[in-house]
Amino acid sequence: MNRKINIFGIDITVLTAKEVMKCAIQYLEEETVNTIELVTLEMLMKEKDDEIWREQVQKFDLLLPGEKALLETSEELEHNLVRDVDNATFLRMFFKYLQKNRKTLFLLAESEDELVRIQTVLKLYASGLLIAGQAVLPTDGSMEENVINEINGVEPDCILSGLSTPYGETFAVRCKALLNARLLLNGILAVSESKEKKTSGRIVQFMMKKFFHYQVKKQKTDMTDIN
Repeated sequence: MNRKINIFGIDITVLTAKEVMKCAIQYLEEETVNTIELVTLEMLMKEKDDEIWREQVQKFDLLLPGEKALLETSEELEHNLVRDVDNATFLRMFFKYLQKNRKTLFLLAESEDELVRIQTVLKLYASGLLIAGQAVLPTDGSMEENVINEINGVEPDCILSGLSTPYGETFAVRCKALLNARLLLNGILAVSESKEKKTSGRIVQFMMKKFFHYQVKKQKTDMTDIN
């Protein structure tokens, strides 16, 4: 069952990990590229006033919460949904599925260091993943045509994008029709960074989370007053 939470005017779909997996497997069987975005608190706070980004992100086929702080804005969601997001259960299931079924990945990032980071993150979820290729894509878009040709040359099942916000969303939406792949998953590094910051900067994260909830509550109050 699809559940939606609206944060700063952006509709985010909330599903169990098993439900998301059903969508992902279906996407991997289709001929055209489908897009999944993992959204974090920091992304929303940074880009909530950027109308172009808001339009782009809503064009993803599936927009998912990447951390439980987003779910805590709603009092109506079941505990198992929060647990799935907090444990990154979908990502664990997804990468194990790719490994078991010999599906190929193409890694995309803005620097060589970030490509290494993606590979490190992948090791947390599954081993023996088939990496068909990888590429560095600067945010100025100067290498887009070359990178698209690289991707299409290996025809990966899934493009794993570590591109930062807002360029990652812009690239996915603008170029998806040109990509010879099945699925583009965006936001993997944002989710990883969110988990790292929770352990390394607890006070800063606590204050950001508190301000985030204040902003969401204010939005709901403002909408109520308008209606």
